[in-house]
Order: sequence, then C-alpha cells, then structure tokens
Amino acid sequence: MDEGSASNESFGITSEFFDTTDGSNTETISQLIGCTIKGLWRESDPYERVSSSPVGKEYTFNAATGLLTFDPDLDFNPGEKLFIVYVNTTTTIVADVVTVAEMKNYLRLEGFIDDSESISSEFDDDDNIIAELIVSARQRLEEYTGESFLPKTMEIEFTNLAGNFEIPFGPVNTILFLKDSEGDSISTDDFSVSFNGRVLKTPKYAEMTMQYECGYAVLPKGLKEAVMKEVAYRYINRGDENVEGLSKEAMVLAAKYKTANWLG
Repeated sequence: MDEGSASNESFGITSEFFDTTDGSNTETISQLIGCTIKGLWRESDPYERVSSSPVGKEYTFNAATGLLTFDPDLDFNPGEKLFIVYVNTTTTIVADVVTVAEMKNYLRLEGFIDDSESISSEFDDDDNIIAELIVSARQRLEEYTGESFLPKTMEIEFTNLAGNFEIPFGPVNTILFLKDSEGDSISTDDFSVSFNGRVLKTPKYAEMTMQYECGYAVLPKGLKEAVMKEVAYRYINRGDENVEGLSKEAMVLAAKYKTANWLG
C-alpha cells in the first residue's frame, strides 16, 4: 500500500492519506500499529469508531494489528483513500514532513555523543528545538513556494472575472464546494479547471467562495531536502543575530516548485 507522508501541526499528532483495497471493507495499515486514532474520514465524511460490528459511517480498529473494519455493505470504491488523524504512542516526538530522528541523522547528531559527556549519549537534549525548527522551516517554505507541503482543507474568497484563477497552496486534490457572491452553490457542471485541477478557468464571477482539500500526500524529495537544509541552517546558526529569510541552499532547491501564488 502506498501510504501518504506524515503531516502534523502539533507534535505527536499525525495526519495521513492511505490507499484502500477496491471492493474490500477492511484495510490493514501497519503504520497504525500501537497508535490511537483521533479521527477518520472516507470521501470527506467523518466516521465514528465503535467496539462492535460497524454499521453505516462506523469502523472498528485493532491497534495490535493495524486492522480497520467497515460496514460490509460499504466496500471501498476504486481509488478511494482514507484520511486518518492519529497519535503515535511508540514515538516520543513526531515532527511534520521530516521526523526528529531523520533530522538528527542529517545533522550527524544521532549516536555521535560519547557516554562520558555531560549530556545524554543519545543526545535528545535538542529534540524539542529541532522539532520546532522543522515546523517553522516547513511553514516558511510553504509561503515561499505557494505550495502545501501537508494535506490541508482551505477556504478562500476570490474574484475570477478574467478567468484562469490559480488556486493557492496546491496541489489541489478535491474542490469541496464553490459558491457565488450570494452564497449559492455552483454545480461542478458549471465550472472548469485545468493544469491538474490547479487553475479555475470558469465561471468568470466576482466574489466567489471555494473550499478545497490540498497538499502533497507524498512530499517531493526536493522539497523535503529543502526543509532539511533550512533546519540545518537554523540549527547551526541559532542564537545569531540577523538570521532572516530562507537559507540560499533551501531556496535553490525549492525554487523550481514555486508558483505565481496570489498571496505574493
């Protein structure tokens, strides 16, 4: 199963998209073993966890095996994904598009401290700092590129009188609704998108409202490396004055993903 990349806005809370097996009402996700599920959605609909046989929008979850079971009359549709918010109780700190462990290895911190040193041999003293740097680096690079590195639900107000409005913070996965200036829903038959759903060609209306799901399920390697470069720069230069903007190395890696985002 092709599992989506981790996303979280607070440490320890992770959200991911997971593929499903067409025609089945069960899915085993090894990544969820030992975890606590905080929320689960199918096709944007929230499902409730129950302890007995699931009916309708319900499911059961076996944390020991990672098995999810749904109503047998509600098999997975082709291409359907599960969106799950969970807590990984087996890991002390999970951070964003890059884990703390990955970042420590990248910085050559993991396992490079002698037992005789005054700090711990596993060097977990800076774990919280590194986790915070990961989040801030990802947020700055999202602003720079105009891309969503993590899955999000966005709602925007905009005008499209000239057509070809570029929807900000893609990639755009699903448009949940589009409304006109009066708040009336615009049917999917009455609007068109192009460039992988990123550009709204029509309708050419003023003051529309759109809600949509966006973000990478699997972050491109170039953007992940840009985050790591930025974290390394901030970690090495922490405490220095006038450390502003993005590091040059991070900007070079992220530049090719930059879009003409409407937020500037």
